[in-house]
Amino acid sequence: VGFSYINEVNSMSSRLEFLAPSGRVSGAVKLALAHRGTWVVHELIQRGWAAQQAGHLASAKTLYEQALKIDPRHPDALNLLGVLALQSGDPVRAVTLIGKAIEVQPANPGFHANLAQAYLDSHRIVDAHGAFRRPAKLDPPNPQFAVGAAVCLALQGNAAEAEERLRAVVRKHP
Repeated sequence: VGFSYINEVNSMSSRLEFLAPSGRVSGAVKLALAHRGTWVVHELIQRGWAAQQAGHLASAKTLYEQALKIDPRHPDALNLLGVLALQSGDPVRAVTLIGKAIEVQPANPGFHANLAQAYLDSHRIVDAHGAFRRPAKLDPPNPQFAVGAAVCLALQGNAAEAEERLRAVVRKHP
């Protein structure tokens, strides 16, 4: 699915280069040529996400991997491939992939929440607690991160503190 799109974009770019061999191309054409890889990556990720939502995990994995061949540090492709690994029962690989996404885009609270879930599934409760706390600071109005951190406290045996944190969430978000 993804390769035909890549070939189509590359073919289009070749035709544009052929039409302007003198190097005199408009700014729009130059921009199109410079960003053709970005468009392909975006399309591959969109198709991968649609496949993942439809439950076609093998297709989604292939599409994300194709995107990463073009842009090995694309944060969305890394994160979604990590989520896919988590869905497929491989939380260790999920931690690695989502961690790489966070290296590229550290202020994305969703990436940290996904990492926290991967830690939980890996039975790394202390790491999960820290990972839930980071997005709570990045996106304070979102109660799910505070709830995740409280659950981690409870799993670590800190039931009283967990209850206190959960009550605070309920007060802020009735």
